[in-house]
Amino acid sequence: MQREGKLLRELERYLSSNKIILKMKYIKLFILFFIIIINFSCKEKLKENNFKKNVSETGETSILRHKNKDSLKLTTNNQISKYVRNKNESARDFILRINNSNIDLNHPIIETDNWIKNENIIIVFKNIELTNDLGNNVTGNIYYSNNKVEYKKVKIDTYEPEGNNANIETIFFYDVDGDFKKELIILCSWNQRIKEIAEGKLFQTFIYDNLKPNNTKIKLLYLERESDYFGIEFDGIQDGKLVTAKFKTAKSIKNELINLKGKK
Repeated sequence: MQREGKLLRELERYLSSNKIILKMKYIKLFILFFIIIINFSCKEKLKENNFKKNVSETGETSILRHKNKDSLKLTTNNQISKYVRNKNESARDFILRINNSNIDLNHPIIETDNWIKNENIIIVFKNIELTNDLGNNVTGNIYYSNNKVEYKKVKIDTYEPEGNNANIETIFFYDVDGDFKKELIILCSWNQRIKEIAEGKLFQTFIYDNLKPNNTKIKLLYLERESDYFGIEFDGIQDGKLVTAKFKTAKSIKNELINLKGKK
């Protein structure tokens, strides 16, 4: 009986100690679950703050006019980006301000009222530095407004390096497709230098359909067939011989377009 009583007491102590261990396991699991919840909450808050920071820095969300003429109000939706131009603000100052003065222009800013009826147009080409010293992309954007206060933005295109960075040579408008509306024409070049082989420039013509202010698309339509007609040309010294590009000025491209119209 004494031996059985001793065994019973040992069993009780064993069960009691295991209850404590079991309780500790539950406590540890609860603490771990609490830490996971806190971490998840912090990450979500960080994402929200980063999103707000990105919106304020890039201006890639809609901006609506506020009561104060000099203030901007950001709204996040799927509409085309909008920007408010201050009273008497030049096109250059407007573009610099909405880019936080952090912009490397590839071509002088163009402002015109003579492309699209009742629309003020600002055309901007800027250099975007690539990583790993791969050069720059050149990105073109159009800002347009029917009241010179609230502007919408539409992308033209991105021009990548071809041996060297792209340079915007000239920008002009011409009715290419005969719809009595002028298309946007961009002449782009790339400096080329291959030792003892070639030195000069590559030229390429890019043609885009006319801007449609009521359209919700965020990029101009690239007219591939019309652009490909002009091809890619080299101008300079190649294998010791002088090579001249046929289409390396706005005048030469316009003259060719006039000739093509006359043949139709």
